Amino acid sequence: MLPRKAAVDALKGGEETLVLRRVTVPLACLTDESLRATADAEGAVSCDVTLAGGTITGVAIHDPTPLPGTGRLDARGSMLWPAFVDAHTHLCKTHAVPRCRNPSGSINDALACEVTDQPRWIEPGDVERRMDFALRSCLHHGTRAVRTHLDGTNAPDAAMRDRIYDVFDAKRTEYESRGIVLQGVANLYLPLYADLPEMAARHAADAASHAGVVLGAYCGDVSHGEPGATDRHLDALFALAMQHRLDVDLHIDENNNPDC
Repeated sequence: MLPRKAAVDALKGGEETLVLRRVTVPLACLTDESLRATADAEGAVSCDVTLAGGTITGVAIHDPTPLPGTGRLDARGSMLWPAFVDAHTHLCKTHAVPRCRNPSGSINDALACEVTDQPRWIEPGDVERRMDFALRSCLHHGTRAVRTHLDGTNAPDAAMRDRIYDVFDAKRTEYESRGIVLQGVANLYLPLYADLPEMAARHAADAASHAGVVLGAYCGDVSHGEPGATDRHLDALFALAMQHRLDVDLHIDENNNPDC
């Protein structure tokens, strides 16, 4: 068996070769038809997976024959999955239930809870502590890419905006070295991109000044309103995104209208 340090080095991209023996791989993660054909009734395949330099270099049906002289670990049937991507999180306001519980689980109470809790975010260490716990949990459970809305970056208080960006910048750098890609979304209510152009311009410029941040909008219910309004709002958003060479994240489901 391979010593633990050598196994860790192989997984991180060292020079060692590592064979993960007897790992269970879900059918959905396999493209080789000869492997897929051996799936059990649960849609899983027992495999031997070879890694070199931190990259998967081979996947084969598990061979019980001993492999003398080869670095190997017996996974004993453990599941092997691609790393998770958590594409929609709110790391600025997460883990606040003990002090600000949403009584109904509804969107309206969620927004009310955020308004109530947001003044606490400026307190030293508050956002840092909650965001760090969330990212440590991601790391522990196998998530390797996280997108978070940067709630508070559209606040009228410059100190609040700076606090959120400062914490995000620090955590992005810290967790990049630990294997997590962290992306932030600077959110603004979609109509404001057209209706308050000076505020929107500042918001976009702020986002562009921080690495790993994209421009975001939450759209609300656009099923009723003056004709062409949503087109105008989107045009203003994309104009700023193009000006600053920013990608865009649209939050289009934040309403209770199924016909929207």
